[in-house]
Amino acid sequence: MGVISAGMSKVQYTRDVTIENSKFMGPMLTIIDGNRQYNDKLHLKNVQIYGNNNPATKISFVCSEYLGENAPASDRWKYAYKPGEAGTSDKCCNYPATAVKIIN
Repeated sequence: MGVISAGMSKVQYTRDVTIENSKFMGPMLTIIDGNRQYNDKLHLKNVQIYGNNNPATKISFVCSEYLGENAPASDRWKYAYKPGEAGTSDKCCNYPATAVKIIN
């Protein structure tokens, strides 16, 4: 399971999502992805990642932020936080490194 904030409709709203007391195992690119243009707020608490030492079950990013269709491809992962890193964004991904624990 991954949570992705997306949409191209004319009416959009800020999403505020908390993932709490949850366990994840990949393969997965990102657990949660928010949209910077809509000021989505993404929070993580007591998240556990299993199997991240195995390339077949690796999760590349815990949290990432979509910059919009017109953003350069080189900026796609500018606001993307790997397992073990704090989400230090000024917009979407904002959580301490202790919120996500890598089990194995």
